[in-house]
Amino acid sequence: MSSTYSNLGIELIGTGEQAGTWGVTTNNNFSDIIDNAIVGAATIAVTGTSSGSPTVLTVSNGSSSDGQKRIITASGALGAAGYLQISPNDFAGYYFIRNSTGQTLNVFQGTYSSGNAVAIENGFDAIIKCSGTGAGAVVSFINYKLKTGPLLVTNESTVGTVISGSTSAAALRITQTGSGNALLVEDDANPDSTPVVINTSGQLVIGATTAPGSTTAGLSLTSDSASAPTSNILSRRNSTDSTGTTIDLYKARGSLAIPTTVVSGDNAGTITFSAYDGTNFLPTAQIKSSVDATPGTNDMPGNLVISTTADGASTLTTRLTVNSAGLVTVPGGLSGPIGATGATTGAFTTLAISNALSLSGAAGTSGQVLTSAGAGVVPTWETQTPTFAAGTRLAFQQSAAPTGWTIETGAAYNNAALRIITSGTAGTGGTAGFTTAFTSRTPAGTVATTNAGTTLSTSQYGLLSHFHTYTRTLIGSGSTIEDGSPLTSTSATVNTSTESDTTVSSHTHTATSTFTGTAMDFAVKYVDFIIAAKN
Repeated sequence: MSSTYSNLGIELIGTGEQAGTWGVTTNNNFSDIIDNAIVGAATIAVTGTSSGSPTVLTVSNGSSSDGQKRIITASGALGAAGYLQISPNDFAGYYFIRNSTGQTLNVFQGTYSSGNAVAIENGFDAIIKCSGTGAGAVVSFINYKLKTGPLLVTNESTVGTVISGSTSAAALRITQTGSGNALLVEDDANPDSTPVVINTSGQLVIGATTAPGSTTAGLSLTSDSASAPTSNILSRRNSTDSTGTTIDLYKARGSLAIPTTVVSGDNAGTITFSAYDGTNFLPTAQIKSSVDATPGTNDMPGNLVISTTADGASTLTTRLTVNSAGLVTVPGGLSGPIGATGATTGAFTTLAISNALSLSGAAGTSGQVLTSAGAGVVPTWETQTPTFAAGTRLAFQQSAAPTGWTIETGAAYNNAALRIITSGTAGTGGTAGFTTAFTSRTPAGTVATTNAGTTLSTSQYGLLSHFHTYTRTLIGSGSTIEDGSPLTSTSATVNTSTESDTTVSSHTHTATSTFTGTAMDFAVKYVDFIIAAKN
């Protein structure tokens, strides 16, 4: 009976075969072929650069060959992709192959096609399997791009693939030296339109294969869906304390290893909102914080600036600034400090309030206003006091001048009446005091009269010696006598005179009368005022 051969080329000695040489054949089977299959390693110089003229790795029957060895290093200095064929095409087995040819190595077994071969990139290890199915035999990867190191790869049906490491270095290291992405994670398809990608720039892109636009952002989150996964960001914390989630934005000069102090004007962080106008994304609003004074140890003065884009514009305009002193500035609007009781001071030009203005802190009473006590000081509610220029004079119905005023004590202002004028210079005048002029008085006085002279005619000579008798009747209250004094009754004294004249000449007659009247009350009621001048 003739001998046969196993898949590894071990000679299976038939009955009656190998007479006198059985030991040699057996030793060859165990010492060479079996050893090669278990621990054998070989370096194969690859020179073939086409599938029609490949380098052949042969599994020989009954004798030792490189094809029987499990660990193969493909060497060479190829200028193009290399080709390595496993022969014969009915050999079924596996190899550990390291590609050191300088080019991609294509490994196949039957008739070559890209569908039944594997391509191993230069510098990488692979575990491959040969199907041994003749001309249509297929070479496939069991695992690929493995390199030596403390790496454990476990695939279990209930937990999937686990990468576990116990090392002070990174448990998993991915190094991309080419132009492709460093990491691509696909959830349900290949290619996946919404993967997780780390590109060659180190940018983390979620929801797209590339970073959107020309962004230099370290993290980009995009979505074309209103359902999960969206571009929303959720931050959640469950802990038995009062602390919630935070978003921290840091700024330093220098480097990550050696940070240095920022300077006044450095931007500490910005949140910008943008929307698409049909061509570009344009900003709608922005919140930014900057260092607004010289910083120092445990001293970091900062501001907060809120900006929006006006209708018809494409750039941001500052709308509100809170500086390191707590002063709030609204360009073209109001300026003032924010304190425990509200905001005021500075220049108020226009402040539009749609409904109600609410200020935190203690509330004032009706008629009070927020009053500044100086720059940087919290304002207080105070009753508004009219403001008068220094030197202003006013009349006050009180005994002493109010605070901030000085009483006028000159003689012109004491016991004087008020006179209203419509033109001219306001001043003082007169000599009689108010209470002197206006008092109770009884009218009395004397009236002296002289009659005009008369020359007698011849026919009147007989009247040379004669008497003149006359009576003056004083008519009741309200009448006057020659001096213009009023009378308040009908009482009067009647004077008579008798004269004798023996000459014919012109002469006059004189008379004197006295009068008295009822007292009249000029004591007018009055209210005392003082005149005071503003200090």
